[in-house]
Amino acid sequence: TFGNVKIEDQLNNYEITSEKIIYDKKNGILKSFDETQIYYNNKYNIVSSDISFNNNKKIFSSTKNTSIQDGFNNKFEFSSFNFDLIGKTIKAEKIKLIDAENNILELNKSYIDLKNNQIVGSDFTLNFNKGIFGNPENDPRLIGRSIISNKSKTSMKKSSFTTCKNVEGKCPAWAISA
Repeated sequence: TFGNVKIEDQLNNYEITSEKIIYDKKNGILKSFDETQIYYNNKYNIVSSDISFNNNKKIFSSTKNTSIQDGFNNKFEFSSFNFDLIGKTIKAEKIKLIDAENNILELNKSYIDLKNNQIVGSDFTLNFNKGIFGNPENDPRLIGRSIISNKSKTSMKKSSFTTCKNVEGKCPAWAISA
């Protein structure tokens, strides 16, 4: 179908809009072309292009840059993703999460559990809002191997923290590591 295509699935609580969508009925694969928007569960707005949806497995995926805005005013950016509607999980690569306070979490790979509002990721950098510690000249940040975060708790492994100015190619004057 071409031109302002809209597909609604009330059972799985999503709506897809795109300019061009093709459905392969034999294999149960829906494919969008160009910019596509998915509104999921009345709180996630997903914008990407060339999205594939496996109707049998209930998995959305794309290898194109993708952004998601959630109901908490957080914005996620991915280089690629797989979104499992049954498990309510997203697996993604090259993730950038910007929260409502302008803290920026970047991850190499991540797993997002939408049921429990939990994110698990590897090789992370968390750049805090510059004014969080009262001095906008500082660059407060956490860098580490892995992170698990939910509404009430964040755990990190092999990580270090500093508020020192971030100067390319230079180590900070001080850092706390654990």
